Amino acid sequence: IATSSSTSSSSKQNKKDSDTDDEDDDATTTTTTIEEEESLDYDLNESELMRSLISSVTNMLQKNLDRNDNYDENNSDDNNNNSSTTSSSTTLSPLEISILEEHNLSTRWKREDAEESMATWQVFLTELIDMAPSKSEQQYAVAMMAAELAQVSNDVRIKILVTTDAVWRLRYVLKQIQQTILMEQAKQLTQDIVKKTDESSRDLKVGTPSLPLWAKFIKKGIELEYYWNEEFEWCRGTVVEDPIAIANEMVVTVLFDDGETHKLPFNGDQKARWRPL
Repeated sequence: IATSSSTSSSSKQNKKDSDTDDEDDDATTTTTTIEEEESLDYDLNESELMRSLISSVTNMLQKNLDRNDNYDENNSDDNNNNSSTTSSSTTLSPLEISILEEHNLSTRWKREDAEESMATWQVFLTELIDMAPSKSEQQYAVAMMAAELAQVSNDVRIKILVTTDAVWRLRYVLKQIQQTILMEQAKQLTQDIVKKTDESSRDLKVGTPSLPLWAKFIKKGIELEYYWNEEFEWCRGTVVEDPIAIANEMVVTVLFDDGETHKLPFNGDQKARWRPL
């Protein structure tokens, strides 16, 4: 019985040791896998990595500021146009006023966040040596602050916290920052293309060209001019009958100053040949 108990205890101890070894192996695998999974191609030394990361963060924050500046200018112009339009036509409802105020407040918050992030980064760089005297502390502080300002994902935060390789941490955060900058540039380029497309589409006309607004005021007794051809050019005349409307055009009877009377079509395709006096 004693021998059996001893054997059982020994078996349990061996199993426990085996489980512990497996856990250690898993931990080691997890630690090394973080660096192995993220293959980084930055062939920079520690000093170059620090300078590149600091420059990239500054560039990212400055672009964010510039983007908010441009948005504020465009938004201000739109608000001025909207306010002049609404003031001359109708009064805004309480719901519309609330929506506008919420939109403007959100824009103001984004602008303030961008300014605060830039100010925080500048103060951080100024006091970096005092806060982190050693090189390793500076590398850790710069990487963590850069990740915070770039608002990286939780997965990225976990990886840069778990790793003990300071140089790898710098490379990994630099990669995230540069990807963020590239994504913002692509987004801005897309927005510019869409904006230009929208502006161009406003000039496009679908279907039959419409008559000018002044055409509806044409009636008997109205004087106008009609472009006859390159030889006679603009000929002055008087409408002697009320126009006859047929679908999307009118037939206008004009007595010209030379004494001739003609029935002429007035439609979208021919509107460039007509002009009021």
